[in-house]
Amino acid sequence: MIRLRGQEIIKGPREVPKWNPDMERPEILPSVTYKVKSGFCSNSIFITYSYIPHEGGYRPYEMFIHSKNLTQHETFVILSRFVSAIFRKQANVEFVLEELTGIMSANGGMYHKGNYYNSIFEEIADCTRQFFYDIDYLKKADDCKNENIEASPIPNFMPDDNLKICPECQQRSLKVENGCDSCINAKCGYSKCDK
Repeated sequence: MIRLRGQEIIKGPREVPKWNPDMERPEILPSVTYKVKSGFCSNSIFITYSYIPHEGGYRPYEMFIHSKNLTQHETFVILSRFVSAIFRKQANVEFVLEELTGIMSANGGMYHKGNYYNSIFEEIADCTRQFFYDIDYLKKADDCKNENIEASPIPNFMPDDNLKICPECQQRSLKVENGCDSCINAKCGYSKCDK
């Protein structure tokens, strides 16, 4: 039995064979649904993850994303199908977190609930990471010495609507200063005039 934020969830028997990507989908799978209030979407999004017993623990099996906001419906369906396929076919699925975190919004990122996100996909990656922790697929940093997943660094500047996307660091941190495009991100320092 697993406890998610005060709720008990029955996970089923732990005895299953080694991972076989060609195994048939069980008819019934346990699942957990997370409500995400995104800074990139006007309505909440609901992300449901199914999981299966595997080698004495649990592993992700499927992901479904739903929202009242239909403007991103196709994106959510495509993402759900691809991530679910990765969960089913890959032995190790941790790389999904890095790939989702690496997607940048063309309109720039934003601060939401104290965290800086480059896109809605990074928020989905955060939710997926939490799910991995909740089913003990990953250990949290304070539970282990070698942390596999690193949180995205939070820039030390506030985004501004007058700024453009920097070609070097991909952040909304490029401003025109004395006729030159210069990045105000201290970790980057790109300047068109220095080239």
